[in-house]
Amino acid sequence: MGLLRCICFLVLFFVLSFAVKFLASLFKGIRYIPVLGSLNSILGCALGVLQGGIHVILLCGVLWVILTFTNGIDGVITAEILSKTHILKSVFELFPLLGGIVTQL
Repeated sequence: MGLLRCICFLVLFFVLSFAVKFLASLFKGIRYIPVLGSLNSILGCALGVLQGGIHVILLCGVLWVILTFTNGIDGVITAEILSKTHILKSVFELFPLLGGIVTQL
């Protein structure tokens, strides 16, 4: 069930990313309108930060899948090493289910 949810999330993420890029290409001319151009830049920054955060969460999910199916890569990726990283600790605090699964391994 967890793997299916992860695959569905990845597919949905890439489809929505493509849709947003397509819509962005349709509205290129907006940046030349004074007020709308500034608003477009601010919202673009916010969406870029959000997309970056989603990429970090996806990376954590990939690491979780690697740990799940391989019981870690000897000395390279283990639950102990992941629990010591600052970024992954933050992600695991935001998403306790993911952190709980990794620490159980």
